[in-house]
Amino acid sequence: MMRRRFALIMIAAVVSTGLLYGCDRDDDDADSPPVTYGGAAVADEQPEADESPPQQHDEPQPDDIPDPAPGVARHVTDLPEGTDEQRKMLIEGRTAFLNDQYEEAAEIFEELALDEPISSQTISAAVALGQIYLETGRSEQALDLFDQLEEHAGDVPEILLVLARTYEDLGHSRQAIDAYEKAFEAKPDYIFILPEMAELLMREGQKDRAADVLVDYENNVIQLASHLEDHDETSEAERVWIADIFALISDERAHDALRNALVDDPSDTVRTQAAIALGESAAFDYREQLERAATEDESESVRLGARRGLDALRNFEEKFEREGN
Repeated sequence: MMRRRFALIMIAAVVSTGLLYGCDRDDDDADSPPVTYGGAAVADEQPEADESPPQQHDEPQPDDIPDPAPGVARHVTDLPEGTDEQRKMLIEGRTAFLNDQYEEAAEIFEELALDEPISSQTISAAVALGQIYLETGRSEQALDLFDQLEEHAGDVPEILLVLARTYEDLGHSRQAIDAYEKAFEAKPDYIFILPEMAELLMREGQKDRAADVLVDYENNVIQLASHLEDHDETSEAERVWIADIFALISDERAHDALRNALVDDPSDTVRTQAAIALGESAAFDYREQLERAATEDESESVRLGARRGLDALRNFEEKFEREGN
């Protein structure tokens, strides 16, 4: 379920740039900047948005995609904007994916993933399609898909992450570990990569290395949690992004920080995302806080977020019950 959540966040990253709208956002309306913590590069200040009408440009072709600077990874949102038809298809595929209509979503994503021009929409579709393949036991198809994408998007961390999972599912441990490392190096705020990599290292008998990775993970969680709780020094947009990252891990310190954000953060936007993240990270110990927020919070958005969090907890319970039978 956490992997499915990653695919949704990745698609929503395209949404958050303003490239597409058309169905309810699965993530907060705020942009998601890079999180800056120990060792990570500090993001440059972004210029104010130009409100003038957009200029018309010729559609980018695959050869027009700029190569990254040496040592700099591209992200999904760095790729060219897709066509109107690609944006429409991503919305349709995302809607089917949200409704667990995997076969319908796969058909749409299959067509979009290999469409041209290569764009943020086509790569987003490819990551989601690869996740569907993995969840439905079609790892070889996932690997074939990413082999086709490697030429134009092999440096995109989202591609590297799903490629690592594909290698792992196929039993190619060395290639999986290499891809995990490259993905985390390219996107160091994707801390949820580290437990996956540590688990694989443990299975491969590399216990000391796995322990080092887990220590790194816990240190990063502690730092991010502190940033989330620091309303004065951490921007609202960054706090939202940290809550979104915490939705992908199940960690006691992260859950505590999300609970504190839900109760104490001065921003309704952050509190809403914290409520959603508590549910989507399976924070069952905080069900009572979510129930209270769902009925008593003064903010409508927080109440709705808390209800979504509770829905996520119920989905986890139903999944556990199905797997136990």
